[in-house]
Amino acid sequence: MEGRHSPRAQFWILTIAAASILAITMGLRASLGLFISPLNTASGLGIVTISFALAINHLMWGAWQPVFGALADRFGPNVVIVLGGILTMAATSDTRLQGTLLLVGYTAGLGIPFILIAAFYDRVRGLTRFLVRHGRAVSLVGGLLVVAIGIAMMFDWLVLLPRWFQFVSFV
Repeated sequence: MEGRHSPRAQFWILTIAAASILAITMGLRASLGLFISPLNTASGLGIVTISFALAINHLMWGAWQPVFGALADRFGPNVVIVLGGILTMAATSDTRLQGTLLLVGYTAGLGIPFILIAAFYDRVRGLTRFLVRHGRAVSLVGGLLVVAIGIAMMFDWLVLLPRWFQFVSFV
């Protein structure tokens, strides 16, 4: 299907969108230097230590960006964004067990549905047909759930979940 805009207009729309995304992301990364002095005052680590940590951050960002970009091309951006969040949470968790459980939970949550569908393909053929037939509605419901979770995170409503659900917290 041909686009509504001329190729020249499409070029400028794409260029402006890419420049805006680049300006926002690079602006955020470049502003980290403004926080060195307040971090030094609050933590007492020293300017050299904080600057070195930021330099390592920039180096790792540049080194891993092509890898995660390729993963996003292969598996989709949503999976890779969640993986990045889980890896960050695992790396900054209090204990190794907490980090390991986060990674095991992510892996199981990603892999178990595929394993079950492969193992019971003949029995779940009707379900897969239903999901394919109603793919737009399934995507819409999933997207609305993601938006709802995002809003709950913004307004700090997730802290209310333990009132309604019992969570097992053995870690």
